[in-house]
Amino acid sequence: MKRMQKLGCVLFALSVLPGGCGAGRKGAAPESDGGTPTDTLRILDTLTVADAGTILDVSSICYDSEGNTYFFDRVQSRIEKFDSHGAYVRSIGRRGEGPGEISVPGGFTVLGNDRLLVNDNGSMTSLLFSAEGDYLGAPISWRSSVPWDIHAMGDSSFVGTMLNVENGENGVSISFDVNRYTASSEPEVCYFSKEWNWTPETSHLLYEDIERILYTASPDNRFFIAPDAGEYLVQVYDSEGSLLHLLQRSDLQRVPKPDSVIDFEREAFERRAAQDQGYTGGYSPDEYYPLIRSLGVDAQGNLWVQRGDSHPRVTFDVWAPDGGLLKSVVLADAPEEVIEKCTVGSGGITAFTEDTGDEMVLFSLGYD
Repeated sequence: MKRMQKLGCVLFALSVLPGGCGAGRKGAAPESDGGTPTDTLRILDTLTVADAGTILDVSSICYDSEGNTYFFDRVQSRIEKFDSHGAYVRSIGRRGEGPGEISVPGGFTVLGNDRLLVNDNGSMTSLLFSAEGDYLGAPISWRSSVPWDIHAMGDSSFVGTMLNVENGENGVSISFDVNRYTASSEPEVCYFSKEWNWTPETSHLLYEDIERILYTASPDNRFFIAPDAGEYLVQVYDSEGSLLHLLQRSDLQRVPKPDSVIDFEREAFERRAAQDQGYTGGYSPDEYYPLIRSLGVDAQGNLWVQRGDSHPRVTFDVWAPDGGLLKSVVLADAPEEVIEKCTVGSGGITAFTEDTGDEMVLFSLGYD
């Protein structure tokens, strides 16, 4: 990925939105053909982040309870903090192997108590920082690997993916487990698990399957997972792993990717996987965009599902905590850059441009 020069400042807080369908709200559109109310989003702003220095690769975007936004730069192993008006505040952490330093980042999230959690593959620990940037210690040590793709759940817990490899009589078995952790490396709940029998000839299937699994968590301790983003199905669980709702649609059609996108995805993956001794080639990107591109939970506890059936147009379905479909939301603006996916959280909506080798741009989305 080339150097990112622009960054969307998050100016719109979802916490000010009412929890209903948006009737009477400025920017509301007529009902869709299916009877679901539709709202309209706009691009509010983009921002050059010269004050923050160079941000090379944003891997995570999170928000705290005060409306501050945190961008994790995995290339430089540090967190960049911006206030609710998009102004740069400070950098937190740095690359290294000493106390409070991050050598091989494995994941980042902001817990419900506004503590910043970074999982470090290098030290095999979870590092904690305050919102002011103070290093608070490493409360969890991991044995063989650290969880990645982590999301806060409540004040002090998080969910993340753990890959487990076992050698048995029938060969190598790899399990993909999404667990909840709090104060130790022992999982409290396993929400999702999938196993593969690994062989050199089928190593690419593991990567292809993992890319299709999307999940997130909410401050009120719910867990959301799309086991296969090629289908529109989201499973919702409570904190103990009991199924609450199935959110699904069968009326949407997938959009084929251009050959140029498929070729770029294949080349980008081959470069990333070159250092993985377990990968022996054969990776083939999906020829279609997924029906679900991202999942996020707003301040009211509503789940925002970014749909892929309208790509490159940005469209969300918004589902209420009780499992009902509240509305669809579309981005009225059509930027020159193609938006790939969005991060929705308690502090706002941030859109990423499609990574096709050009400079990444991020936008802040919201209502007029």
